[in-house]
Amino acid sequence: MFSDKLTVNEYICLEEFRAKHGELYHFCDFKPRKSGLILDLSYNDISMRKIKNIVELHENDIKSKMLNEILNDPKAIEKYKNNKGKLKRHIRNLQNKYPIEKSIIEESFAKQYLKMICSCIYKKVDETDELKKEQAYKSFQILALYLEEQGVTGIIYPCTRTREVIGKNLVLFDVNDAEPIEATIKDYKNYLIEEEKCSVTIEKYIRDITAFINWTDGNELTKTLVLEYKSMLTQQYAPASVNSVLSSLNGYFGYIERYDLKVKNLKVQRQIFCQSEKELTKAEYERLLKAAKSKKNERLYLIMQTICATGIRVSELSYITTDAVNCGQAQVKLKGKIRMIILPRELCQLLKKYIKEKHITSGSVFVTRKGQPVDRHSIWKSMKQLCETAGVSKEKVFPHKKDICQVGVPAYSRLV
Repeated sequence: MFSDKLTVNEYICLEEFRAKHGELYHFCDFKPRKSGLILDLSYNDISMRKIKNIVELHENDIKSKMLNEILNDPKAIEKYKNNKGKLKRHIRNLQNKYPIEKSIIEESFAKQYLKMICSCIYKKVDETDELKKEQAYKSFQILALYLEEQGVTGIIYPCTRTREVIGKNLVLFDVNDAEPIEATIKDYKNYLIEEEKCSVTIEKYIRDITAFINWTDGNELTKTLVLEYKSMLTQQYAPASVNSVLSSLNGYFGYIERYDLKVKNLKVQRQIFCQSEKELTKAEYERLLKAAKSKKNERLYLIMQTICATGIRVSELSYITTDAVNCGQAQVKLKGKIRMIILPRELCQLLKKYIKEKHITSGSVFVTRKGQPVDRHSIWKSMKQLCETAGVSKEKVFPHKKDICQVGVPAYSRLV
């Protein structure tokens, strides 16, 4: 039963899915991945009379133009009032000037034929009689196959499940021509925002979920399908990356109350010590600082000093403000937690000098030319480039599940 709690689109979807009381359904909008031709065959909302009126309206428009042209001539009445033959010839000349457009006639006749075709094909199907059901769908399938061969991307056809509202359906011949957006994914995103997850985390969760939905290719969500996806990820990515994606999916499955879809993470033995090939030596650290100085990249030089002197994450650099430098401590607020970062006196002296030279009066110390806090992606890119100059392996400046840039500096590193 249609109610004001549902939008027309939601109601039509439930009708088309043969929704049953007590079952849970979620709605999702889609966006096209490429351009294509969609043929509108939903002539259930227009009568044959209205279709025929297309030509009549066009003719009336032409008559109106012709009449206005005659009446706008101040001498027309005197010229034609006693000479009907001359008036008829003038009207014929105007008809040549304002001909009926061929495309209008073609459109009207095409729609009349489509209306008759649709009236025969799109009828409510008797779900209780399998033979009649098969016969009813066969004509639609034949038409769809023909249109697909003609290069049509999809068709819009009328909903025959209900007479309470006039509905339309869109079917694409290739499910990969569209990808899901909004709806449950958008709702989940709003939920994550309300849970005060950081923007980067939210972006990653939504990206992982969208990638999975696209991979399913429109198939029904089952535990077997999720396990197949897990297996595919395991073959292509490192265990830590796989677990990160599975965590995103499990969170989403819990939100939509599909607990049966949740899967276990891969078991990974934790490393107590950092691998030597990924640990930055003191000499390498000093070479990086020297390279930054030689490139006159003082900002990157001080960013490295700040990270290594405080243990702060790259994503937390925006909390190093002028006020923090002046008082010798920074207050970091992330994921609902607050912690204090002590800034060494030597670091504060270096940063105060930098602040004075760059005329920074307030806010974050490390900013772009436009005054925005530096983006961690740009920092990682700059660090990779710096590694080439300093002769340091890029493997020692690596992505991290929490930080896009992690500098593997051991405890003995100090300000240089």
